[in-house]
Amino acid sequence: MAEFALWRRELEWILCATYASRGAVISEREVIEVRVGRRVLWVGADAFSLPNITRATTVSMVPNRLPAVSAFVRFVIMLAIVTATGVTLLRRTEFGALIVSAVSAVLAAVLVARLVSVFREETYYALVIEIGGASHTALVSFDIDELRDLTHRILDAIEDPDAAFAVRIENYIGHVGDNVHVSGTGNVGKAGR
Repeated sequence: MAEFALWRRELEWILCATYASRGAVISEREVIEVRVGRRVLWVGADAFSLPNITRATTVSMVPNRLPAVSAFVRFVIMLAIVTATGVTLLRRTEFGALIVSAVSAVLAAVLVARLVSVFREETYYALVIEIGGASHTALVSFDIDELRDLTHRILDAIEDPDAAFAVRIENYIGHVGDNVHVSGTGNVGKAGR
């Protein structure tokens, strides 16, 4: 029974999305307006006072594929053991071994499809704005060049009180990665599971 619980947990994990430490869910995307005017940075409906921005940067969020590969290998080994045991026990029945083999083949196909989907996941890039030691992920995109250009425009606007611009950018909505607080008072680093 304990082996079945472990097997089920591995299957559930493989069927879940895998970014960073199983922490990303990108549910949809939207085009938002990023603009600067009157010393305020607007990212969609969020407003940041330009004089209070201490840092603007882009960060990469690369899918962590190693846990997916590790779980895949463990599950394939368990599936092979269960299949061999099932075929051995049911070989005397008319269709028992055939049914066990068919179910195992379907599970193996699902596992391979999930592994392929993990390897096809793209790297996301985030525009991070720091205000008074607190970091805010302002937007998430696949286009690193667009985010770098936007970061430079924001930094230029901090230095130039008359600066104004407006751009539309595709933003991916959801939670990506871990929530990490690494600056200022109350620094706890990464809170893991």
